[in-house]
Amino acid sequence: MKSGEETFASAFKSTSLAPYVNMIHFGFVLLIVTTLNFKLCFSACARAEYEINGECCPMCAPEQGLRVKRSCTRFADTICEPLEGFYCIEQNKGSCRFAVKHSECDPGHYIRQAGTMVLYDCTGDSSTTCKPCILGTFMSEPSGLHKCFPCNQCDENQGLYIQSKCTTIRDTICDVLDGYHCTEYSNLQCLRAVKHSVCRPGQKTKTLGFDPEFVERAHMNP
Repeated sequence: MKSGEETFASAFKSTSLAPYVNMIHFGFVLLIVTTLNFKLCFSACARAEYEINGECCPMCAPEQGLRVKRSCTRFADTICEPLEGFYCIEQNKGSCRFAVKHSECDPGHYIRQAGTMVLYDCTGDSSTTCKPCILGTFMSEPSGLHKCFPCNQCDENQGLYIQSKCTTIRDTICDVLDGYHCTEYSNLQCLRAVKHSVCRPGQKTKTLGFDPEFVERAHMNP
């Protein structure tokens, strides 16, 4: 003898509503699959984004001079900041969008120390500001230094004289006084010279004194 449930199911299948129920069931399954597929497609991040914990976050691209300052969360976007040696030229909502490299001071200039009213060091928001070297100092190459180099002194007591004066872009060039010869060199410059010896009575000169740099130039330019 069949139970009441079995009798109801058998009667329901014999009615004309069964095909509609099957269609509704199929439609419900199709809706779930379509929704899942839509979510999967929708979650794909844009080219300039990356996914973290199911969220699409903006990238901090190194080729744009950026790095991550604060990672993306469910409630806030990524915060980017300039790389070391770069400063920001485009910001949006507290995050840097694009940064460029700090400039270097040209020869004859230096970076004035931060804290002044006019010129400042480079920061994350501004480029380097440079100031010309003062009289008696020079800077021969681009640099990030805060002070120019003092000009070299050609001391007559060291057997030297000024061949070329110091400028803001070139150091003093010293040369040896007549009757002296160089005993100490640095970067092809004479730092110290001494007077030629004099023969004592009863002696004669065997070899004349010479300037080693002059001899070197003579060999280079015969």
